[in-house]
Amino acid sequence: VTSVRLGLGGRLGLNADHGTFSSKWSLFARYWNEFEGEYDVTFHSAGPDFTLTDDVSGSFGEVGGTVNVFGADDRFSAFLNLGVKFQDDYQSTEGSLGIRWRW
Repeated sequence: VTSVRLGLGGRLGLNADHGTFSSKWSLFARYWNEFEGEYDVTFHSAGPDFTLTDDVSGSFGEVGGTVNVFGADDRFSAFLNLGVKFQDDYQSTEGSLGIRWRW
């Protein structure tokens, strides 16, 4: 599989202090172009071969955001990441959440 992508984007961020905890916020947007995005897989069996092809070439967009929270005593931290990639016939939504508590 060969992938050649070119992207252009931007990110805005903010740090905030809330007394007992602090937070970091960021939003981003990207424009991508995939130049080599044709993938295929062939299944070999006792019958005829079967090939699946997926063409993800062309342009697509991506937007998302991140929030990180940190406790003032460094015992607690958490993060939340959310993002969406989209094209005319494709959309992918992803998210992740993590929490750490040290005692």
